[in-house]
Amino acid sequence: MIRAILFDLDGILIDFADYHFEALNFALDEVCDRPVLFSERDNYEGLSTRQKLACMVEEGRVKAGTEENIYRLKQGHTMAMAARRVRLEPAKVLMCRRLRKEVGKIGCVSNCIRASVDVLLKAAGLLEFMAVTVSNEDVTHPKPSPDPYLLAASLLGLSPSHCLAIEDHERGVQSAKAAGCRVVQMQYQHVNLIGVKRAFRNCSKGISDDCLARV
Repeated sequence: MIRAILFDLDGILIDFADYHFEALNFALDEVCDRPVLFSERDNYEGLSTRQKLACMVEEGRVKAGTEENIYRLKQGHTMAMAARRVRLEPAKVLMCRRLRKEVGKIGCVSNCIRASVDVLLKAAGLLEFMAVTVSNEDVTHPKPSPDPYLLAASLLGLSPSHCLAIEDHERGVQSAKAAGCRVVQMQYQHVNLIGVKRAFRNCSKGISDDCLARV
């Protein structure tokens, strides 16, 4: 029985991926004059900022030892963009309000830092509905490790098998599955009350994750 729905943040509750990309490029340009081309963006999809920077060091794009400065600048740009650009999303607010009433508990499990999670959810009007929020700073190993979902389930006092994860990227799907959650992979435009309730009903009917995999 599903007793909680756990949402990814970026690309699921809030479409902020372009802003993260823009903020990282501002920081890369300031430090090493090596911004990421749009055509290269998919190479880093689903990774946290620290994971992206570690890959860039291995590739020789970023000089070892400069990662922390780039990371700090990127987070500053992200916070500034969040304050200016993220607005209340009535459809997502309605979805979260209804799901909390009908399912019991909802939460957010993100690869973003704690400050980003809180600022973005609050700006979108969604923070008040979350029984739990997990950031990449709350675990030793972020997604695709199972740790974020294991922590969320533990904080809710539930078995992971009683949690339905809503994810947009394969790394998030891997994380939720490894933790033992049911998981549905959705795209931002389909994350609404009708789409999520359909996924919830299908889970409750015992439909396999292979059939649920993409909505």
